[in-house]
Amino acid sequence: MPLVVEAIVEELGPRFFYWAEGAEGARVSQSFLRRCDLPNVAGAIDGSHIKIHCGALGSVHESRCLRLSSFFERVESGGVLAEPVQVINENCQLRPYLSGDQD
Repeated sequence: MPLVVEAIVEELGPRFFYWAEGAEGARVSQSFLRRCDLPNVAGAIDGSHIKIHCGALGSVHESRCLRLSSFFERVESGGVLAEPVQVINENCQLRPYLSGDQD
């Protein structure tokens, strides 16, 4: 990544790329429900727009890179995307999730 881009990401990144929690997280979820009819969405992810650093060298598909990332480890351990759980019906509960494209 060029030095200028790194500096921009370092300076502005925290303002634009962060994990929405509490009331703001609820607003994100409500926005996805209202706009896309998708319940309990915690956010959106697309590796072509936001680099997911996973430590792999070379060309790695974004889904594989996500699975290798520390973020994925936090999801698997219940550190993020654990609640709120939305009850869809008596047989189905939906934890928060990230929406993404299929590329």
